[in-house]
Amino acid sequence: MSKNQFYEKKGPFPLLDIAKAIGCVLSSNQKNMMIHGFESLVSSSNKDMTFLNSIKYKDLSTKTKAAACITSSNLFKFLPDECIKLNVKNTLFAVTQVSKLFYPSADIDIPDEK
Repeated sequence: MSKNQFYEKKGPFPLLDIAKAIGCVLSSNQKNMMIHGFESLVSSSNKDMTFLNSIKYKDLSTKTKAAACITSSNLFKFLPDECIKLNVKNTLFAVTQVSKLFYPSADIDIPDEK
C-alpha cells in the first residue's frame, strides 16, 4: 500500500481569523462565515477561498464560486459581486500565510526514506 503523499488539511476557520492573519478588516456580517478550504479559482466552492494575483487570470476569476478571494484592490472588478474581496498589499505573501493555517505541517521538510 502506498503512503499518503499529501498533507493533512485543518479547518474550517472563521473568515475573521483568516482576515486577521493577513491583516484585513471585514464588515460585521462577514465575520462569522466559516471557510472550509483554500482552492484554485476554478476548483473553489462557496465554502472555500481562493486568490487572484494577476490580470491574466481574469477569465477564470469572473467565474469563480469562491466565498472569498485574496487579491489587490485593482483586481476587485474581475471577481463576482458575491465573492468577499480581501484586499492585501502582497497577494502571494498572504496566500502563504493562509496556506499555513490550512496545512500547518506542509513547510516541514521530511527526508525521503528511499
